[in-house]
Amino acid sequence: MFTIKEISNLIGGTVVGEPDTEITSVNNIENAGKGAISFIASKEYIKFLHDSEASAVIVPDTLEIKANGKNMNYIVVEDVFHSLSILLKTVENESIENNGINKLAYISSESNIDNSVSIGAFTYISDNVQLAEGIKIATHVFIGKMSGLERIHLYIPE
Repeated sequence: MFTIKEISNLIGGTVVGEPDTEITSVNNIENAGKGAISFIASKEYIKFLHDSEASAVIVPDTLEIKANGKNMNYIVVEDVFHSLSILLKTVENESIENNGINKLAYISSESNIDNSVSIGAFTYISDNVQLAEGIKIATHVFIGKMSGLERIHLYIPE
């Protein structure tokens, strides 16, 4: 997916640790495993660092983070939530690229969807919808009855 350095450049942060570490997912600090990037926005969550298996953590420049003995990598940013929103939008945009239909999407059995279509999570496709080859639809989209798409891409506006 990305390296820590690429994510840091994307969100405008400073890397503390190994910049070439590969990141394959985003998760909360309590559940992040190897390959995941997580975040801490306030001091109440610092207690989870010691047990976290995250490969990197996005932290605000206002928190003093002490080493957890696991050579944890950090990206220090001014605003954690803004940085996280940039990262999640980027991950979402990449995740619908030719990845088929997300298991959290609803597709009516009465629709006609080409095998090459990509559909994001929480999307609802109604009866008699026609989606042509190569269509990419992001998350949280509703397509009503008898609609048809041939050459456009739907995405969440910024």
